[in-house]
Amino acid sequence: MKIDLHVHTKDRSDCALSTEEEQIKEAIKIGLSGIAITEHNRLLTPEHLNTLNRTYAPFKIFKGIEIKPLDAGSGEDVIVLGLDDDILQKQKWHYKDLHGFVRKAGGFLFIPHPYVYSEKIHMDIESFVPDAFEVHSKNIGRSDEGRIRGIAERLHTK
Repeated sequence: MKIDLHVHTKDRSDCALSTEEEQIKEAIKIGLSGIAITEHNRLLTPEHLNTLNRTYAPFKIFKGIEIKPLDAGSGEDVIVLGLDDDILQKQKWHYKDLHGFVRKAGGFLFIPHPYVYSEKIHMDIESFVPDAFEVHSKNIGRSDEGRIRGIAERLHTK
């Protein structure tokens, strides 16, 4: 099963070029089994997610949220999957607190596009280890893939 866990749509994110429908249809066309729509600081409503899943079944659409912690450096974000709690989009988070909330609630937390604007990750990922790191995206240079994989291996994550 192949799923893109980091998708923005121009319906809700300024950084996206394609609509929700275009993203889903393209993902189906290239053979993905599903996507996670992870807008900046915004969750899809359960009703909208259910409508999408009914419309595009058997293709699966998941929801998540991309959050910029207060203690993050430039370009550093965190994606949270598996939780449907409005506090994620309403509260301002420090990485440590977000990590603790996600762990306690049973969610999944990963770091998208590390090193996109900085040579250093400013969040304390050593003490508060994420579940995974994004390795492939339009924001990750080929030269950074090895460095990201190295950190993931050192921290015993994906």
